[in-house]
Amino acid sequence: MKPKSFNYLFFLISVCLLLSVSAHAEQPPPSTTSTPATTLSPAIVTERDRLLQAERDTVKQQQAQLSSQSQRLNEQIMELNNTTVTEANLQQASFDKQSAQLELDKARVDQQNLSTLLKEQRGTLRERQQRLEGLQASQINNADDAVVVQDRIVQLQTDIQLLERFLTIDQARIDNFQLLIDILEKKLALANRWETAVTETYQLQRKQTLESRIQQERQNYFDQATALRQELNQLSETASETQRQLLETQIQAAEYRAQLVADELKINFMQESLQRLKTLLEQMPDRITESHQREAIQLKQELSELTIALSNRMAVLQQQSLVSKQQTGNLDKLDARHLQQEQKVLADLIKDLQQQLIR
Repeated sequence: MKPKSFNYLFFLISVCLLLSVSAHAEQPPPSTTSTPATTLSPAIVTERDRLLQAERDTVKQQQAQLSSQSQRLNEQIMELNNTTVTEANLQQASFDKQSAQLELDKARVDQQNLSTLLKEQRGTLRERQQRLEGLQASQINNADDAVVVQDRIVQLQTDIQLLERFLTIDQARIDNFQLLIDILEKKLALANRWETAVTETYQLQRKQTLESRIQQERQNYFDQATALRQELNQLSETASETQRQLLETQIQAAEYRAQLVADELKINFMQESLQRLKTLLEQMPDRITESHQREAIQLKQELSELTIALSNRMAVLQQQSLVSKQQTGNLDKLDARHLQQEQKVLADLIKDLQQQLIR
């Protein structure tokens, strides 16, 4: 019995040893097949560094432009006082502002895209570092597998070095973009200031030109009223009542027209101001303040009051015209002609008032 038991025990031990050796031989080295090749190369990193240097040169150029523009702006604004500002100047100032805004927006988008890429590359770096740590901690008894693992450790170390250099460069690019954005924001502020100065000068010059023209027209009507009043005072006692009435209506019409051209100036100013506020509300609603709202309310109120005054004057003239048309009786040809002339003066004046009201 003893020999047989001993042989059976030896058989079991041999089988277990064989199974153990076989299992160990078939087990692959840990993590040796899961590391993909990197997409970076020294050439790519070098090119990235050249890109950084070019972007730094751009910042220097933009800073030089900003300094030059800042120094010139006050002089240019002062020169506007001695320059006739045209609509072409307005359009150019608006185009320059839009170009500055687009340049700033592009820099912000580029910085955001680069930040997103940097975040992804940092994730890649952490993953490579974890794989490297896993390979370095593995125990490989097979010589061939040990060579493969060592090669992959070297490759991962190279990848990590390239990634770290890549991240350092791109972080510097992000910082450089921030410098660029700060400069472009200042350039946009200068462009806004210039457009405002050009617009205000253009509006002021237009207003001055309009005021000068209207003042001349008003003076012409006042001179006309003065001449008619002298003619009325010089009429003989035998002059007909219709002739006196005609002169009085002509004097009234001249004075009304003098007021009408003044009202035209007010209406133009109020309508342009309201249009300016409307444009501001549509294009830059975030810049609307309580001051703008109060200005709009005040302008609408003044425009309404002026419209009511014009309507009242027109009602008076229409009543006056009706009375003139109702004058009948034994009129000679001269009196009839005086009345016709008066009615034409009133009709023309009423027509001009109506046109002013529908503007």
